[in-house]
Amino acid sequence: MAVTLEDIKEKFTDVIGENDTLYQDCFDACKLYNLTADELYWKYEAQKFTSATIRRDSELADFTAHTLKTITDAIQAQNKKEAARKSRAQKHNVMNMSKQLPIPGHFNLKGAKIKAEPVDVTMGSVSASPFSSPPVAGPSRVDFRCPTTEKTSTTRSIRYMREKMTDRSRALEDQIQSFGELIVTHYNTTLSDPTLMGEEEIVTVGRITHDSDTTDDSSKLKEKNLTLEPSSVFAYSRSRIQIRFEASVKVRGGPKGASYVGMFPGAIVALRGMNRSGDWFSVSEVLTLPRPKSVPPLLPKLSQPFTVALAAGPFTPETDLGYAPFRQWLDTIKVDDPAVLLVVGPFVDGTNSLIKVGDVDYTPEEMFEKYLLEPLREYLDASKGCIAVLVPSTKDLISAHATIPQAPFPESLTKRDPRIKLVPNPARFTLNGAAFATTSLDVFHGLKSSEIRVPMPGGAIDVVETALPDEIDPFGGVCRYVLEQRSFYPVFPPPIGVNIDITRATTQGSLSLCEDQGDYEPDVLVVPSRFKQFSKTIHSTKAINPSSLNKGQHVLLRVDPKKQHREKVEVVFRDLKADA
Repeated sequence: MAVTLEDIKEKFTDVIGENDTLYQDCFDACKLYNLTADELYWKYEAQKFTSATIRRDSELADFTAHTLKTITDAIQAQNKKEAARKSRAQKHNVMNMSKQLPIPGHFNLKGAKIKAEPVDVTMGSVSASPFSSPPVAGPSRVDFRCPTTEKTSTTRSIRYMREKMTDRSRALEDQIQSFGELIVTHYNTTLSDPTLMGEEEIVTVGRITHDSDTTDDSSKLKEKNLTLEPSSVFAYSRSRIQIRFEASVKVRGGPKGASYVGMFPGAIVALRGMNRSGDWFSVSEVLTLPRPKSVPPLLPKLSQPFTVALAAGPFTPETDLGYAPFRQWLDTIKVDDPAVLLVVGPFVDGTNSLIKVGDVDYTPEEMFEKYLLEPLREYLDASKGCIAVLVPSTKDLISAHATIPQAPFPESLTKRDPRIKLVPNPARFTLNGAAFATTSLDVFHGLKSSEIRVPMPGGAIDVVETALPDEIDPFGGVCRYVLEQRSFYPVFPPPIGVNIDITRATTQGSLSLCEDQGDYEPDVLVVPSRFKQFSKTIHSTKAINPSSLNKGQHVLLRVDPKKQHREKVEVVFRDLKADA
């Protein structure tokens, strides 16, 4: 909505007074930099706490023309930095593309001639020849859309282990700032520096950390080593401050019946309290992060009911590589005749004991084609209008990418079959308008293994009366963390074995649950985990752990987008042994 002069006067009347010229200047600045009145006021509040302005608090006590110039100068400087960063990134990508493209007729170091093929540098996928004809699919029973495929497949060069500390720090800083804006808007408050001594309660936002950012067992988070890392926007030095909870600490805005607050490394939190001694921040109240919005109603023509058969890898036991569970699953679901097969990797698991010792007869690509692709295509041939959605895993030997964000499999791997939809990891997509989000990362285990529960003796205030029992259930709690943190993997630093490029994931929005839909939560969240199967209803989202097919466990989803949010999805847990 466009800003008006009345909006400016309403927001700044306490600090500007009756200076009509300054109101007009603020209005012009908002139009020039595409800001709302709230955003300009937020920048004014933030500017008061930057290191450059703390020394002249008297100049910023009231909003003057000098204050406005300071803010607009900061906006211009930030815009110039962002433009320069994008320019450097574009030049870097072009240079690396020119180095990596094969030159027809040239020879490699071993003397083998490089095959001249048209190459599409979208994270490793090879484009089809303009003279070849891909398989033609019949009409699908569902409308499939995946905006994250284009975003993750942007033309760029993958350079592992080249993440700069400054870039990662900036990405983490941006996360805190975005949540700060959410808190300011939701609770109608202002944010302050928790590291400064004072006798008045303040509200602050920051990231939960412990004293040493290591990932061994000795450094597990405990209440006595909790520290808060605030944003440099409102913290003088961005130094960490220890936090302690008062005996009567309360939680505001949480689900009804909540008697504790879960915290883990990397969690973004909002706290009310004061720093009396300068040594720690005393917390009197924990402010629950605002919930994402429910997906808005859809047009009837996009809201037809459908069924999804869901299975997650590994798809074969550790003791053999015959993929018998996968074939049995395809035979079992013929009776249900699903419109969609949602298949989450790993497909060819690099951690399989037989593969690790080399006890194999085929290459990974040959194994995928023989044991997975051929049975899958036979099923699709027999089930007209059915599509399959494939989500890769960082454990997959058939993927060229071992970090998150992970690109989709190359189309050549599936013979460019248009019935097989290849999505990135993590992925967000829609089926008949119902929003799905999924990843092969075991975020539930990551959260459960690092979570600590801080008791709230003062109880809960301003509770959410509509909260369901699942939201205070132990596994429901970790599902709620994922949704409220708006991240597929909010734990930071991630544990050993979880490879995440924080800078790239933040820049692309790959880890965000809500990036493409504004601030809308998905209707269905699918996260395979080593834990036993479960399904939890959190807010308006159905969070599902399908477990893995090598344990015989799979799931059937009946989705009706026309129903109310909590009634959209019916979850049926299945077991191959019981189905036999």
